Amino acid sequence: MDSLFENNYTITLAITKELYRYWYFKRPFLVVFDILFGLFFVYHIIEYVVYHYSYNLIMSIYAPLFFLLQFYLYHRAAKTVIKRDMEIMNGRFMNIKIIATDQLIQNISSTGSISEVPYFKIKKVIQTKNLILLRSEAKLIYMLPKNSFTKGTPEEFIAFLRQKGLKVS
Repeated sequence: MDSLFENNYTITLAITKELYRYWYFKRPFLVVFDILFGLFFVYHIIEYVVYHYSYNLIMSIYAPLFFLLQFYLYHRAAKTVIKRDMEIMNGRFMNIKIIATDQLIQNISSTGSISEVPYFKIKKVIQTKNLILLRSEAKLIYMLPKNSFTKGTPEEFIAFLRQKGLKVS
């Protein structure tokens, strides 16, 4: 099995935050949910201004609390991942090497663990500003920072994934 693409990177807080930024703020159903909560907030503020119902003012507190909760969970998740990795790696950052062959993606961690996922088990491919995210059937996320390809380019890799029948969003 010859490698077609290779990606070698260190999991940093910046990379982790970009992953969780997508996860907590940019997934389509969350965008819809955020819009609905925003409209809920505006509606109750307008009703309070027009009818002076204190109930509406109290109800308008829920939307900002929801948004604060999203930001809190986003920051906590990113910091927790880094903290766990640092504990596993005795104070060092985790290194990951991704090898893409014609048959599968192989994820090799600096802990020595190796996982493999064939392309037919990849259910979603997402591009962010700096990452390519592969989500497997088991909902595992394989991250490939675009600036960390040591063999091939991000554009060639995306074209390769499309050839494999995967939809890239």
